[in-house]
Amino acid sequence: MSDLASCLESFGDMSSALPLHRRAVESRQRLLGPEHPDTLSSVNSLAGCVGSLGDVASALLLFRHTLDRRERVLGPDHPDTLISVNNLAFCLGRHHGDAESALPLFRRALESSERVRGPDHPTTLISVNNLAACLNALDDAASALPLYRRALEGSKRVLGPEHPDTLTSVNNLAGCLVRLGDTASALPLFRGALEISERAIGPEHPSTRLIRDNIEYLERVASR
Repeated sequence: MSDLASCLESFGDMSSALPLHRRAVESRQRLLGPEHPDTLSSVNSLAGCVGSLGDVASALLLFRHTLDRRERVLGPDHPDTLISVNNLAFCLGRHHGDAESALPLFRRALESSERVRGPDHPTTLISVNNLAACLNALDDAASALPLYRRALEGSKRVLGPEHPDTLTSVNNLAGCLVRLGDTASALPLFRGALEISERAIGPEHPSTRLIRDNIEYLERVASR
């Protein structure tokens, strides 16, 4: 049931996925209990689906409920608990527009991941990027910049220069540099990312086209 709902979501069919997620939650609550890890996973999935359909208030309640239960049942540093921390932070920041409330959650997720998984674990590097993005949203690009640099260096070292997460980190760093007015440093990063992206995923992939558009825009700005 949950797998079918997730598959429908991957096709963008949230409306069809929603009743399946609700049914999975109700069945697991009845059969396994409200605090069983599988039940909490279903609640977490339901929260994500509800949020994607625009019901942010309900999604926040469900994400907070899941985080509270996971902290109590699994502990504050369990991987599933950290997923809930990140999900709540994303919902607050991206969907609810409350980056200030999201910031301490992103900091917590990073600190826990560093402690549990280590500073160069891929999940830790994602948390570094998430915190940087939140700072950027709060107009603190200067604080975001060293985090973006750290995420890129770690991703190159751990995942390799052509990994999709590495390319995302290049784009994030370049975008932050642009925001800080350093177009001269951002352009070579975008050009390097474009070369890799064209080779790895093709010249017409949406991500490749986005990088190319960024370069063309910056080149126009620089030529004025």
